[in-house]
Amino acid sequence: MVSDTQPNVHVTLSLHSSEQQLVATLVYKNAGTNVAFIDLINGCIKGELKNDVFEIVAQVAGAPAKEPIRYKGPRLKRRQPTLPDFLRLEAGAAAEANVRLDTGYAFPAGRGTYKIVYSSVHQFPHNDDYWELTSNELTVTFPK
Repeated sequence: MVSDTQPNVHVTLSLHSSEQQLVATLVYKNAGTNVAFIDLINGCIKGELKNDVFEIVAQVAGAPAKEPIRYKGPRLKRRQPTLPDFLRLEAGAAAEANVRLDTGYAFPAGRGTYKIVYSSVHQFPHNDDYWELTSNELTVTFPK
């Protein structure tokens, strides 16, 4: 169930690309007055992409439709998360995660322009409620 008490957490996305890699940096900032909990897997906190938490769309020149880039990484079924499955983010604190997108998404060969946004749900460690977290949208050309 979506929670009525969504934490006041913001996530900012930045992208870094080279000829071989496309890395997303996520900065989580707890602007609230209470502790917030970021799911380690959906938040990519350990630098691993283990779920489809990015919306990536190819911007095709001259075409009205935009082509979604398919997630090719693991889709894990997992147990109900417990407290050790979360990053505890104190009020006013920030945390950063870096994760490679080029290994988890099926980017086509050749250079392309893509719109990317991070979007995921995060559960609470103490109940079944969840809250949604969405970043800013960025456009990147990859590979450079």
